Amino acid sequence: MESSPEHDKQGSYKEKAAIKWNVNDLLAWIKDQRPNLLCNVKSEKLRKADVTGEVFLSCAGDRDFFENHCMLPPGTAVILAKLSEELAERETAGIKSKLLIMHTT
Repeated sequence: MESSPEHDKQGSYKEKAAIKWNVNDLLAWIKDQRPNLLCNVKSEKLRKADVTGEVFLSCAGDRDFFENHCMLPPGTAVILAKLSEELAERETAGIKSKLLIMHTT
């Protein structure tokens, strides 16, 4: 089953964007996903820790990183770990689907 060119373009954009996001891009994405998760103080902690999209993906599922290194409350850390894991899985799925398409053509 082949995916549509629009889906490939959108998937490719998300993969590149997730890696290239700066802190503000990442915070905007998090706000879209969980509007009430980060207050100004929590957002500032992620800024101070310089959590970019690449860092977020690298720490996928790592609650301790968000709690101990970013100094966020346990509940927020758990949700960020979950979001980072979901984004990493989406990115991996996008790469796998692109590889399958290239391999089968």
